[in-house]
Amino acid sequence: MLHRRGFERLRVAPSLSPSGGYWRCTIAPAQCFFGRDGATIDPPRSIALYQTFAGMEERPTYTSGQGPVCFEWGSCYELEAEEMADRFEKSFPCMLSVTRQPDLEYVEWFKHMLQVTHPTGLIYAQADFPLPEDYLPCGMADHVRVPFPPVPQTAIIVGDSGVVDRLWVQPLEGAAIWKLVDQDELLFGRYRGCDVVIESPFVQRRHARLSRSEAELVLDASWSVNGVELNGRLLREASPVEAGDMAVFPGGIRVWFSAGAPTER
Repeated sequence: MLHRRGFERLRVAPSLSPSGGYWRCTIAPAQCFFGRDGATIDPPRSIALYQTFAGMEERPTYTSGQGPVCFEWGSCYELEAEEMADRFEKSFPCMLSVTRQPDLEYVEWFKHMLQVTHPTGLIYAQADFPLPEDYLPCGMADHVRVPFPPVPQTAIIVGDSGVVDRLWVQPLEGAAIWKLVDQDELLFGRYRGCDVVIESPFVQRRHARLSRSEAELVLDASWSVNGVELNGRLLREASPVEAGDMAVFPGGIRVWFSAGAPTER
């Protein structure tokens, strides 16, 4: 339901309790997840995100040991999906604000997972015993093998609301360490000297440039052979970018733009 409302970068991290007797599920933004399997939260990435966005709510976690009680809301046994989504939006507004971005691949994977595990199957990606390396096991439905979700391959550019006076970048590789970029432009490309390095053979050494022009950000990839798509449209010339826009580089690497007020560290 939350995916339908546009919060497509909201993900689940399913696991089993140490005893194996309870199923657990943590909900978090895609920026918190490992790049290797897309279903496991990476502590350094998560810490970096929460340090960047002051006031972000704690990641909500549900365990089957709680029965019908979800996220300290009391019993949710009789609530419809729409009502639960409404409560979630009211309880976790800051966290949801960084997930209102397109992630069609994950949404399709999530739909498929729900279909093949219906009605009683529960997948898990972490447990206190060895797990398969090529699929997610499904409790109460041992014959079901769910593929890992697509890994989040995204860089994030965050500008202050109003007049943009700073840019924040999350690297495409490694730990999600945020850094302040104090120059007037960012260079994207395969060259290691670029501000945002994109590992793709289809990306040029210097592929695109994001620059400040008065109160707006402008993305330009007019010289690159394979170009950049902005909101599904191939860029033919320099174009302003706004909160909610998403750029896709060759190879499927996504860069999305969000208005916010990150805290300096």
